[in-house]
Amino acid sequence: RNPKITTLMLRNIPNKVKLEHLHRFLNDTEARGTFDIVHMPIDFKSGHNRGYAFVNFFTNELFLKGLAELKGLRFATMSSQKVTDVSVAHVQGKRAIEQIQQPRPGSGAPKASQGRGKRK
Repeated sequence: RNPKITTLMLRNIPNKVKLEHLHRFLNDTEARGTFDIVHMPIDFKSGHNRGYAFVNFFTNELFLKGLAELKGLRFATMSSQKVTDVSVAHVQGKRAIEQIQQPRPGSGAPKASQGRGKRK
């Protein structure tokens, strides 16, 4: 167990899910109030997400609970049959996520999501 690991990668997100919907989805689980930032990359050609997101939890203990809680779920309001999967993210921590959120100069890309889970 590594106490520095706090960020998971949530995969198999239906491509038409918007950031606001992802936040509602996360806040409808036991993960509510346990994370401080979410980053969901967008394909700027299609305007849809790329099917994955990074979620950073306040502590390693909450991260471990998030791994268990967020695996194997479906987005009930979507017609997709995709089932979520989770893993340890290759970027770790809020600062690392903030770094990958920075738009590239001249890309016209908006800064990606930053949001907090609602407290229980």
